[in-house]
Amino acid sequence: MSARTKKIEDKVRDIVLEVIQDGLQIYHIEYLKEFGTYYLRVYIDKLSKDEYVSVEDCEILSRNMNEKMDAMEKELADNYILEVCSPGVDRALHADKHYEDAIGEEIVVKTLVKVEGSKEHIAVLQSFDDKVINLKDDDKTYSIEREKITKANIYFA
Repeated sequence: MSARTKKIEDKVRDIVLEVIQDGLQIYHIEYLKEFGTYYLRVYIDKLSKDEYVSVEDCEILSRNMNEKMDAMEKELADNYILEVCSPGVDRALHADKHYEDAIGEEIVVKTLVKVEGSKEHIAVLQSFDDKVINLKDDDKTYSIEREKITKANIYFA
């Protein structure tokens, strides 16, 4: 992630924290270019694990953010698309908190190089630290270095 992208994401985080509705939290923020278009994605989640983000929750936050985003006009690309959404049932795991919440759950991990003979693993997350995640499948337990992970998500079949 570039310093510019990090700075934008941090400023957007500050804006979201000012206007987010009660009962919601920021799950993840990303600012990226896909197929020539810039996207600013704000993933939100409910504080209660028994509740789910609604379309109305996303709509309200998006509207509240738009009022504050003018202050960032010069830092963002001329044309960008703001998306406020739920991380979904197959949510990506980015931060330590995401991994912590996923302990005991089945996850899908994709790696840069083969680990245990494969670049894709579906297994139960047992534990993690700042260097590795520890997985258990049907018959074995093994570790994957976090720096080798290209993507990790909750498994949803």
